[in-house]
Amino acid sequence: MRISILAACVFAAAGQAASACGELIQSCTFEHGRDAVRICLIDGFVTYDYGPAGGPPELSLSVPIEEADYYPWSGSGSTVWEMITFHNEAYAYHVAAGFHKLREGEDTPRPPFGSIEVTYQGDLISSRACDAGSVQWGYGDGGLYGAKTAAGLCWADHPDFVWRPCAD
Repeated sequence: MRISILAACVFAAAGQAASACGELIQSCTFEHGRDAVRICLIDGFVTYDYGPAGGPPELSLSVPIEEADYYPWSGSGSTVWEMITFHNEAYAYHVAAGFHKLREGEDTPRPPFGSIEVTYQGDLISSRACDAGSVQWGYGDGGLYGAKTAAGLCWADHPDFVWRPCAD
């Protein structure tokens, strides 16, 4: 099942149509819409664009789907979340998104949430929560999980927590 929380791409680089994103995995804004992040699947790659909303990205990173450092939801707990990490030399950009499951008696879903944590040589140097209401996130069988499995990889949950080739 695919739960779509995608309305429109909030981040479009100057002169670049939102459709150039391929498949939007996650996007959101920070600082009341001043900055934005966008994670997309494009032609076998996972891309990360970060910079001023509506302007060209200050940082763009790309990695083949097979090599993407992606941690899917474990399937337990009251919060559904996943994270992808992009590496750039000693820096790592940990982009997460999630939502809280409905509790008994609740009938209105809470909006999704997202964040970016930046580490340098493993030490946290920045943590930013996405603006409330700005998170767009596609969760379910498609998205990055679907792309990794289509590439012949399976998630080894316990005890390894790694992607590896699926057994025949």
